[in-house]
Amino acid sequence: MINFLELNHSAERSVLILEGWGTSTLQYSALAKHLSAKYRVLVPDFPGQGATPEPAESMSCADYVTWVNGFAEERGLTDGTPVTLIGHSHGGRVILKAAGRFAFPVEKIALIDSAGIVPPRIPLKLSYRIARTLLKPFPKLLDAYKSKRGSADYRAASPVMRDTLVKVVNEDMRGRLREITVPTLLIWGENDTATPLSDAKLMAAQIADCGLVTVAGAGHYAHLDNPALVYSVIDSFLDGGLLEETSE
Repeated sequence: MINFLELNHSAERSVLILEGWGTSTLQYSALAKHLSAKYRVLVPDFPGQGATPEPAESMSCADYVTWVNGFAEERGLTDGTPVTLIGHSHGGRVILKAAGRFAFPVEKIALIDSAGIVPPRIPLKLSYRIARTLLKPFPKLLDAYKSKRGSADYRAASPVMRDTLVKVVNEDMRGRLREITVPTLLIWGENDTATPLSDAKLMAAQIADCGLVTVAGAGHYAHLDNPALVYSVIDSFLDGGLLEETSE
């Protein structure tokens, strides 16, 4: 059973918020409440996050897109009425994977500190494969390596979610950016170290109808670090405000 937050079901226009890795509806409830003054807002917990059970098998980015389509159909979002998408971190990655083309029409996209750009490095899966080969005769050293090399998200995850994380973090979405044709807003924390501001600038240069707002002093959770600014920017965007690159 999917756990989700839904507010203002009777509104004509809908906003679907896709959460970041390791979060739950809790981190987006204030934003959802704010938007529910005008919109129907839905925030589902991805499989293995919040109160939604883990998947039986590990998921790829394509699997997440399929999952979102299924959720949208269950909640009546595939009736032809355009939906606005808001994606934070991993949620943004899923939106980029679909290039805005889901099983429902997309009106606008807002990405908050989105994942999806893979930095130059040895892929995580390959890195562990090399380590297993070299350190196989020394199991204690291999365990220590895994503990230090793996991210906090990886170490905290169950086996199926670890496999999922390895799959999704190693898929680069650069090739999808030019396929996005709907108005897109990027909201980014100035001090985001998980998905650096350089990622946002790369996205802004590749997405046709796109604007970038940099949130001064904020990190990877810009919507929590400066909610007043982020809400104001999203309100303006959804109400038809012009897309301009700004720093606030």
